[in-house]
Amino acid sequence: MRRLHKRTTPEVPKAKEQMPLTETIQTDRRGRVWREMSDEELVKFAKRFVEEKGITGKKELQMADNGLHLALRRRKLLDRVGFEEKKRKKRDWTSMSDEEIVAFAKKLMDEKGINGRYELQREDRGLYKVLHRRNIISRVFAPIENERKQQAVQQVFDAMKEFGK
Repeated sequence: MRRLHKRTTPEVPKAKEQMPLTETIQTDRRGRVWREMSDEELVKFAKRFVEEKGITGKKELQMADNGLHLALRRRKLLDRVGFEEKKRKKRDWTSMSDEEIVAFAKKLMDEKGINGRYELQREDRGLYKVLHRRNIISRVFAPIENERKQQAVQQVFDAMKEFGK
């Protein structure tokens, strides 16, 4: 039997040349063996790393370089790196009246632009717990929730007007 067409096979694209495994390792992390470093060397390295990367907190260091963070934590050297303290002042809720706590919560919500319960809980869990325990959380959110309900009713009326035309 005779072939009418020349048989062609599709060209298989050539695979890219694979780089050796050593080339794919990040060069700034190669050769770092924490156990061979003294405490002073490790702290010095961490300070330089934090400064170069613009890291301001322990969590950021952990995200940027978990191995370095772990080495510092195991040796109890994290405090020597020089992060700013972010601890809040302890507040004495028991000495505050309900009205003072509500005023404090409203002020915080205005400053931070908080519009909902979940946002307040994320921003200041302690304040949220106190509002909830004292059963005064509705005083803080009642005006906001009433405004939202009024807006929803207005939208329904506007939609009914549009539908009635």
